[in-house]
Amino acid sequence: MRGVGLAGGDLCQSTKGPEVGSVLELLERREAAALVRVEEARTHALAAADRLDAACVELSNLVIARLTVAESTAVAVEGGETVLAIAGGGPRPGVRGAARDEAVYSRISEIFNKAAGPLRVKQVCEGLGLPPGRNATESVRSKLRRLADDGVLDRVEDGLFTLASTVVR
Repeated sequence: MRGVGLAGGDLCQSTKGPEVGSVLELLERREAAALVRVEEARTHALAAADRLDAACVELSNLVIARLTVAESTAVAVEGGETVLAIAGGGPRPGVRGAARDEAVYSRISEIFNKAAGPLRVKQVCEGLGLPPGRNATESVRSKLRRLADDGVLDRVEDGLFTLASTVVR
């Protein structure tokens, strides 16, 4: 096959002849191959984004755990011996979840106390400094539901929460 180029004028001539048909077939094959490469790259990019989200959530959880441990533990020196003391002795009664989650629940309560109205799960995630992503959103959603079940929050609608209203009886 001889070279056919846009500047050569061969492509601009009549659509009759073997050159145009073979050029169109060649372009279609190259387009199909490029589409396959795009889809493969998109798949790899989505997988990388999922791994990034998971790593960000893991990092956030580790930061929260470190801060919680730092807040809830104190090192004291008694008689020349270093003693690790745990403040509060563990989770408070009436608070479900692990002791490490207590700091998260406290931060969530602070966010709602500062809010002017109901908040969506994603807004709470932003307030906690969590990366956008499904893992963080679902983790916070479960904590908000737990707080709603415990009477700390009211669930206005699916995904929308506010501080629980107190009823005087």
